[in-house]
Amino acid sequence: MFCLFCTIPAEDKSEKNNSRKTKKKSVMRSLVTWSLVFIWVFLIAFGLVSATSPSWLDGFAKHGREGESRQIKDRGDFLLRDRNYPLALAQYRRALEINPDFTGAIVNSAIAFNKSGEPEKGIKLLREAIKNDPNHPGMIYFNIGEIYHDMKQYEKATEYYYKALGADCDPILTLKKLLMLYMQTKQHDKSQETARKLLEYQNDPLTPYKSMLYKYSTIYENKSEHYEFFENLRENGITADQLAEYDLEVIRDLSSSDPEVAKTHNNLAFIYALSGDIDKAIEHFEESERIWPGNRDAVKNLKYLRHAKNNERLATTSK
Repeated sequence: MFCLFCTIPAEDKSEKNNSRKTKKKSVMRSLVTWSLVFIWVFLIAFGLVSATSPSWLDGFAKHGREGESRQIKDRGDFLLRDRNYPLALAQYRRALEINPDFTGAIVNSAIAFNKSGEPEKGIKLLREAIKNDPNHPGMIYFNIGEIYHDMKQYEKATEYYYKALGADCDPILTLKKLLMLYMQTKQHDKSQETARKLLEYQNDPLTPYKSMLYKYSTIYENKSEHYEFFENLRENGITADQLAEYDLEVIRDLSSSDPEVAKTHNNLAFIYALSGDIDKAIEHFEESERIWPGNRDAVKNLKYLRHAKNNERLATTSK
């Protein structure tokens, strides 16, 4: 009997398993229930936020649109460089559907129209863009001038190049185009004036800094915080003394050996030669050769003018 009283009753395993299964199912049901509750709460909260349209949500959406339009525009730029104008235009249209104020896409659309033989469409597009007070009106004026230049409508081209100069366009780029136009149309006085003005900008140590700011303000025109940063720097300006912190002498040295400056001296010398001012022509050819010793045009023209001047001197002496 003692053994009977001390024996532990056998556990009912099937009952224990059923209890575990019931508990597991209960936990799963709870998880599913709470998950559904969380999803519903999230959807309701998102709906309320969307309805109130807070500024941070608009900013988030804006950044997404800007990034997407930039990528599409970049694809269009690749096609434009590849001279696939119809597909480039299709990409620019998509970019502008997302961001209608994207100046870069508008300008490049106009370029594509011009290159594909429809310049009037490009001009119309750019003129409409000006009415909407774009970030970079100078860029738009410059490209209208470019299209008119290609169409050989030189008076219209000149008008818009000067509008570009009066806005925010890169003065060196614009003055180079004006100089080319005046030389093409043999307007020697205006060519001289424009070449001298171009040299002033090219020899100004602040010009590279300003050009850099302009470049980056156009690159980041779709990113408001970066655009505002570069535009503030451009508007506030900078002096030569401030620039001294950034190796002003190095900038001046680079400018003094810049082939682009040498080309301007070469063009100015050519203009003086056409006007009959041989001494001035020689002076600028010499300066061109000094800045860029490998400039064959300057060397050849300088040799020719010196020879002509010597012959003239000999003829005068013999008289």
